[in-house]
Amino acid sequence: MTITLRKLKEQLEKIKAMGFVKTHRAHDTGIGKTLEDLLGIKENNLRLPDIGEVELKAKRIDSISMLTLATKSPEPKGVNKVLFEKYKYLDKEGKYNLH
Repeated sequence: MTITLRKLKEQLEKIKAMGFVKTHRAHDTGIGKTLEDLLGIKENNLRLPDIGEVELKAKRIDSISMLTLATKSPEPKGVNKVLFEKYKYLDKEGKYNLH
């Protein structure tokens, strides 16, 4: 998706003017999914930015969880997959998760 910073700001102002928007998905990832939907961004779980050089981050106002802006993958390469396979669990929606 090609979008200028100015256009992104305009779109975010329009979303803000909408007021309350019911989340498009329950639980922790719902706010980010809703924002992506409203901006017309296809959901992905890649480490690449969502819009140009911008990675979107969103969370509920009353959330006490921390917002991760950057993370470093642990060494050795590929250990994330090992950790996921060892410690994953099924969430309430029947999807594998790891927190």
